[in-house]
Amino acid sequence: MSIRLGLFYPNSKSIHVLSQAVTGREPDLLSLETHAELSRTAEAVGFDYAFLADGWGSMGASAWAEYFGHLLHPYLGKQF
Repeated sequence: MSIRLGLFYPNSKSIHVLSQAVTGREPDLLSLETHAELSRTAEAVGFDYAFLADGWGSMGASAWAEYFGHLLHPYLGKQF
């Protein structure tokens, strides 16, 4: 029996990191070379595969209201 290691990473800006200081240091997520370099690095350090989460979408104020409106109770969604 063997263990396989995989890299899971979001390939778009995420609600998990809202700080502009952090997201400002991210590489260009629309560049194929960015993802190719990440995949080569993961392979070089021993990962067996990389799984890219597809999460493209708007992150504007109206998108936030819609996003939270679907995930949370309607009363709570309006608070965000």
